[in-house]
Amino acid sequence: MNRTSLFQHSPRLLLLLWISLLSLPLTAQEENHHAPIAERDSLPTHVTALPDSLEERAAANGREEASTVDLPYYRVEDASTQESVPVLDTTAFSPDPVKAVWYSALCPGLGQIYNRSYWKLPILVGGYLGLIYATNWNARYFNDYSTAYRDAMDNDPNTNSFINFLAYNRRNDPEWIAANMAWLQSAMKRKKDYYRKYRDLCIISMIGVYFVAMIEAYVDAHLYNFDISDNLSMKVAPTVIEPVRYSTASIGFQCAITF
Repeated sequence: MNRTSLFQHSPRLLLLLWISLLSLPLTAQEENHHAPIAERDSLPTHVTALPDSLEERAAANGREEASTVDLPYYRVEDASTQESVPVLDTTAFSPDPVKAVWYSALCPGLGQIYNRSYWKLPILVGGYLGLIYATNWNARYFNDYSTAYRDAMDNDPNTNSFINFLAYNRRNDPEWIAANMAWLQSAMKRKKDYYRKYRDLCIISMIGVYFVAMIEAYVDAHLYNFDISDNLSMKVAPTVIEPVRYSTASIGFQCAITF
């Protein structure tokens, strides 16, 4: 075949080549279609049968969970958080403020004993003893000067208890006493009023200490578990200040103190 005949038959050759390429997929499909039914319909050998009962399924799930091991992992943030969280002691003593008030009202000092503030008891008892002594001392002098003032005002020579408050060289001088009777009456009255005032102040102070003991027991019971350690911290951070009626939102700083 010469070169001229080759060029004449080239379109026919290309057409035959293109038809043969298109027939290849159809041939493969027909071979697969005519394969034995047993080979096409058979199940793979690696497929496991499903359990037929609930017990078998539970056993299978138990084996899968047993084969799975959960490995714990830790982060640095978790470790620091766990160390910083305090553990509350539920057995620690925590006084009741209401009970402390009632104990202190029943008897001054019982509230402090209930709160286990034993060092405050001597202060409270000492204050009461001092006020009781001052009340008795002022009351005794008030009674003496009250009697002397009455004797000086009745002009009865047989009632002269006021001369006991005079100097020794004036007690047996009736002329001096008669000449200074107005001064003696005024002096007895001033002394009587003086000791009555301080007697009343001591009684008021005793009542005040009574109520102060109750208030102190109540506050001490509230603050019994208050943290008084030196662990103080302050944090300053930027913040957005919310708008109010005559102002708009603005940017500022906020300060938080933790104790």
